[in-house]
Amino acid sequence: MLFDHCVVYGNVVQALRRGDLRLLRYAFQEHEDRFFRFAVYLVLEKLELQVYQRLLKKDLYYPKAEGPKQSSPAEVGSNCQSIEMVIDVDEVEGIMAMLIHKSLVKGYFAHKSRVVVLSKH
Repeated sequence: MLFDHCVVYGNVVQALRRGDLRLLRYAFQEHEDRFFRFAVYLVLEKLELQVYQRLLKKDLYYPKAEGPKQSSPAEVGSNCQSIEMVIDVDEVEGIMAMLIHKSLVKGYFAHKSRVVVLSKH
């Protein structure tokens, strides 16, 4: 029984650690019936924001290339894993707004210049 839970929740835990949205969505699809049966699907679905947060922080705090501490706009996203889905600008803005609103990321939008400014602290 313990092994069964490790298989079911293992991908969710790995997705949180890695900031891997694709793995999280795969885990939801693979074990959706079990998550509904145990009444944890909605709770687990809320973890998606934490995965976005981890993905963003991993890319900003641990840049791929050695060099200056600040990432240039071209470098941001260099560590992101390939996600086989299309996300439009409005969806990204919504995700960023939610992360900022929930205090998972510190930052603000500069709408005039179409930039989001994030703090590392």
